[in-house]
Amino acid sequence: MLKRDFLRTCLALAALPAAGCVSRSQSLALPDEAPSAQDAKTLWSRMFRRLPPELSVLTADPRYRVQIVYAPLRHDDDGQLHVEDVFTWQLDNEHWFPAMSLVKLPMALLVAETLSAYHVGFDSRLELDRRPVNGEWPDGEPDRELVARSLRRMLVASDNAPFNRFYDFIGPEALNSRLAAMGYANARIISRLGVEPGRDQRSTVSGSLLSGSGRPVLRWPARTSPVLTVGLEHTTLGTAWVDAKGHQQNTPMDFAGANYLPLQDAFDMLRALLYPEQTPPRRRWAINASLRAQLIEMLGLTPRESIDPQFPAAQFPDSGNAYFVTGDSGTRERAPKLTLTGKNGMAYGYVGDVRYLHDSEARAQCLLAAVIYCNADGVINDDQYEVESIGIPFLAALGRAALAVSREL
Repeated sequence: MLKRDFLRTCLALAALPAAGCVSRSQSLALPDEAPSAQDAKTLWSRMFRRLPPELSVLTADPRYRVQIVYAPLRHDDDGQLHVEDVFTWQLDNEHWFPAMSLVKLPMALLVAETLSAYHVGFDSRLELDRRPVNGEWPDGEPDRELVARSLRRMLVASDNAPFNRFYDFIGPEALNSRLAAMGYANARIISRLGVEPGRDQRSTVSGSLLSGSGRPVLRWPARTSPVLTVGLEHTTLGTAWVDAKGHQQNTPMDFAGANYLPLQDAFDMLRALLYPEQTPPRRRWAINASLRAQLIEMLGLTPRESIDPQFPAAQFPDSGNAYFVTGDSGTRERAPKLTLTGKNGMAYGYVGDVRYLHDSEARAQCLLAAVIYCNADGVINDDQYEVESIGIPFLAALGRAALAVSREL
């Protein structure tokens, strides 16, 4: 393609306007003020009382580094859905923690923005000229794939290879320029997934974007971005770590070159997608109506509901697709009354989820984001984490407690 096409790609995300977002029949009124200290204390007391005692104590235990953002949703006299308050628990934006697969949420949003800018849909295809420089890219990974299929793999089954394809498509410089322009100055998408921290992520490979009919839309060259780091003073984790050769290094592991997504940012990104008309213009995703609706649907899909690709239930149970409410159930199918829209993830002993929760039977709904650290021995990469025994049960119980409180408010 012409040089102007490449320049357009480099500038598109950073310069995208707020236009293109559509309203929804139920609007979300964002709070004008933070809740009072007393209101917050009362809310968290009510919430944590609904957790099993052995999980409730974790909320204030510094070893588990629990962070939570919660907003109950209610209908006003006009029938509109709104947020009365946003409550936060122990948010810490000064210390790095892994973005986990939560980083796939902003990646999906930025991909949708880019396609909207070029007036193509999720039936378009991305083709890389060769495999990425590094990161997860298994043998047999196709060079060309439908964007819709890549998104479902990434969001529903939490596959890392599609994320890496999108990383090379947009490029880290454009990704982070757009996030900064929207006010997410601390968020960083600066690494492919499946890469040991410290590996160079500046170089991306060339490729093409093709429309659903096969028409060439964009040809981008290989690129080299400036050096990008998390930008935090505290970027280490653990007391020791195991390197790629299986040797333990008895120092904290440094993640200055890894992805970072503050919990509040993840919460706000999802909220802005669901309710753009009540989001400040600067933070609205520039996604057209059709792609926005499709993306919201994908974020709520269970593995068994995906048609392309299909995910075997034995390998991809519904309970693994969302940790809030159902993560500890071990069930293959989510109850029809539950809507769980968002993204979960785990990495380096951290486990987290960010969701819109709706129990239609109980008439309770809320927005919820949380992370918890489960690494008793302090060693990173030794696979000795308490995610299954502590982390996921905690998030599942927290989701149920959040719905119960939402129903009563």
